Amino acid sequence: MDQADDGRWVPSLQDADRESPQLGVYLLVGSLERDGRDVDLYDWVGHPEWSLDWLVETLAGYDVLFFSCNSMNWSVVRRLARDLRARRGDQRFCVGGPHATHYPESVSKSGLFDLFYRGEADRYIARIYDMLASGNLQAAGEIPGLGSRAVPEPAINQEADLSQLEWTPAYDRLPDKAFLTLPVETSRGCKFQCTFCSIPAKKNWRGYGADFAIGQIELANRYANKTRSGRISIVDDTFTTDHARIHGIMSGLDRGVFGRRLVFDATVVDLLDRDLVDHIKPFTSDLLVGAEVSTKKDAKHIRKAATPELVRRAARNLHDAGIAERAVFSFIIGFPWQNRSDCIEVLRFVKNLIFDFGVRTYVQWYWPMPGSAIWDGLKGAGKVDLAMVDEIGFFRSNEWFFPFRALDFDDVLDIDSKAIVVQALTTIGAEMQRARAIEYASPLEIVRKVNRAPHLVAAHSA
Repeated sequence: MDQADDGRWVPSLQDADRESPQLGVYLLVGSLERDGRDVDLYDWVGHPEWSLDWLVETLAGYDVLFFSCNSMNWSVVRRLARDLRARRGDQRFCVGGPHATHYPESVSKSGLFDLFYRGEADRYIARIYDMLASGNLQAAGEIPGLGSRAVPEPAINQEADLSQLEWTPAYDRLPDKAFLTLPVETSRGCKFQCTFCSIPAKKNWRGYGADFAIGQIELANRYANKTRSGRISIVDDTFTTDHARIHGIMSGLDRGVFGRRLVFDATVVDLLDRDLVDHIKPFTSDLLVGAEVSTKKDAKHIRKAATPELVRRAARNLHDAGIAERAVFSFIIGFPWQNRSDCIEVLRFVKNLIFDFGVRTYVQWYWPMPGSAIWDGLKGAGKVDLAMVDEIGFFRSNEWFFPFRALDFDDVLDIDSKAIVVQALTTIGAEMQRARAIEYASPLEIVRKVNRAPHLVAAHSA
């Protein structure tokens, strides 16, 4: 959530279009329900009409509150917890999610939370609930991943065997028609370790078997009418990493029910397998392919197994299978080491990829994500600081855009103008039926603010 200029609170960044609810929250609520705990769920992104004052007044009626957030949303959770503490001092709070996992020191420094959780809490959420409800917090150190003032940095808990967990998300709690798609998880973690990525479980991919994955997709289908599109989004970071598992899943799904209704990610490397492409073809509604870069140099910088040649081969396979327009290849410009020519080369590569193979693309400006290896490097160089994420809307600030880039104001203007021209040309030339060939958001709202603050540009240039 973010606060607009008129004071309203609105979904922002990844949640701006409310494409999918945050599945982890619904999984944990489902777990608490199965264990007989009394729990209510407040999904603010699903109900943007709620005001902060209304939330504070409503949540003040509870004795125990769980919060979940990543670092981009930490400032809002921090504000909500602070306002609740000011209103009623005897509530007990626990916070989890990526921010608490990556930065327990930030949670402890806030002084707002009795407990915090690092990692995956499925197995322990009911015990944590009972601990908070009873007020007996002394046993926090007995639960893996659970931190407190007495246990400031517990080890991150990641489940080794997912088959030991029972997953039934509380889909019935979803607000009606608030989200575009319904989320499903069939695996956790990623076998890669891209430097721009902030997920906690890098190089630790764990998947359920095909039968369980099919069951999860079929369960989600019972609630798909609660979404705006009726489609099912598989939110695994690397859904296609186990090819035999994908073959089993796709062979076991009913084409009449799930034909062209699944949204999921696939890696460039996986799409080099033509047999895998043939298996996913009947069920694919939208396929997000993380290409990110257009040169071997940039691929090495971000540790991405996606050279230009491999990206083009993956796009060709999708084109030959007749599903190129269902695929969206994502690219990033403005990495810390990229100059103007580097960014324009990405645009040239994207243009050719669209005209040659008919795929769709995202072109996004890079933003440093707390928890990523690039963030850690920038932090070590003094170009970003974790204290920034305490401020609401910090990602819209001048200091968030220029200090870590090898670009000045004129560079960004030139790149932006070329991106808009390429977007228009490719959309017209490729004759896309479903959407624009390039989805692109200009950064000029922030850049213009920087241009009105010459000292910031001068500091960057120096």
